[in-house]
Amino acid sequence: MYLQSLGHNVVAVDKSEVSCTQLKEFIVKNNIENIRVECRDVSGFEIEKSKYAIINIQNTLQFLDKEESLRIIKNIKESLLVNGLAIVSLFTVEDDSFRNGNKGIKSHFGKQELLNEFRDFEIVYYLEARVPDRGHPGFEESHYHGVAKIVARKS
Repeated sequence: MYLQSLGHNVVAVDKSEVSCTQLKEFIVKNNIENIRVECRDVSGFEIEKSKYAIINIQNTLQFLDKEESLRIIKNIKESLLVNGLAIVSLFTVEDDSFRNGNKGIKSHFGKQELLNEFRDFEIVYYLEARVPDRGHPGFEESHYHGVAKIVARKS
């Protein structure tokens, strides 16, 4: 919503039918014209090369096989315009799910692995940390997520 409010054309991709329906209803209710909703798995979404000013992928890549996650990162890098921003957040080996046998998480990134994937970009922001989570559906108990977050600019 923030990016579209700045005038950017937004493509929102999510495989959740519920999320897509809610977003589409919000778009209609608020008369928003610059958001296109694609209800599909992100691994099946082809990102057009050299087209985007910003690509934002949050807490998705850990649910894909590592090879697929790395392919998507490569596509993100190729799809950004010069000076475009990649904003990525994912789970690391410091995540409780990695330490406790994955529980649905397919890939975790190692120490500074995400940073290394963007070594040819200007790093605007980078964080690796263990962050608390009070619990959520499927994992009601408090736990920690090992996360890596990056904002990187294509030069």
